[in-house]
Amino acid sequence: MTPPDDRGWIDEETMGRLLQSRTALRRRVVTGLIIATALIVAGNMWLFRGIGPSYWVHTIFWGNTPFDQAVWVAEGADGEPAYDSVRGRMVRSLLRNHRLVGMTRHEALLLLGTPDELNWSQSYPKPEPDDEGALEAAEDYCYVVGSYSGFRIDYDSLIVEFNDAGRVRGWGIGQN
Repeated sequence: MTPPDDRGWIDEETMGRLLQSRTALRRRVVTGLIIATALIVAGNMWLFRGIGPSYWVHTIFWGNTPFDQAVWVAEGADGEPAYDSVRGRMVRSLLRNHRLVGMTRHEALLLLGTPDELNWSQSYPKPEPDDEGALEAAEDYCYVVGSYSGFRIDYDSLIVEFNDAGRVRGWGIGQN
């Protein structure tokens, strides 16, 4: 037996059982955390399949106005991005109801109109959308959708990326 202390008498056998139960509890907690993490990752992979995480992250705060191609094109034609653009309220509907990936440049232009900017990821100088051959040579089209994500300081844009064959390979929401 161990000598008495402030907590009372504890023999070696009791101390051993306490340490074993503590170790077993730690194992159960760690195993539970590993299983929970795996379930969260698997759930997110299922949730994000096919439409991309940026859709979920950036559209939580945005409206759900049905996509109207004529309104979308007219909004971009005025040349000045609006803080509270109707495009931003239509992005969710656009991405839900129109499969952009696989579209040709021509199909993307018919649906979304002339982009506000080309080659979003490149540094300046950038070609203008009305430059000769610029639309066909662009790596991506950028459509300003207003200020919706983050602290609503910068403008958000729908970026439509093209592969070498001229088909949409992906899209994303980016801040300017």
